[in-house]
Amino acid sequence: MDGCTLIDVLRTPRVLSMAAFDWIITYIGAYLLAWAMFNVLTYFGLVKNKTDYFNMLVFGTFGLLIGVAIFLHYWLGVSTVIGYYLGLNSYPIVVKCFNMTLSGMSTAGLDVHDNI
Repeated sequence: MDGCTLIDVLRTPRVLSMAAFDWIITYIGAYLLAWAMFNVLTYFGLVKNKTDYFNMLVFGTFGLLIGVAIFLHYWLGVSTVIGYYLGLNSYPIVVKCFNMTLSGMSTAGLDVHDNI
């Protein structure tokens, strides 16, 4: 429990054994990148059906970012859960930082002061 950083705490909630934080940040990044590309394509008049095209661009960008992340983690030798599912590495060590207590969630690893 000791030695948990803020990123360890944020990455504790899991979806399919993968950090929900990673999925959310990747989707937000894909949305912002797709929004920028969409504005450039709209500026040059290359977009006809705006709603469908933007949705396809967001999900395509999300898939591209996931693919780039898988490649970079494999290339750098970082063990990830999705790499484990794809057979690229062993199961990674998962840091657990939250304990549910009667008074709410523990803040193990965070620098929390009583006078706040």
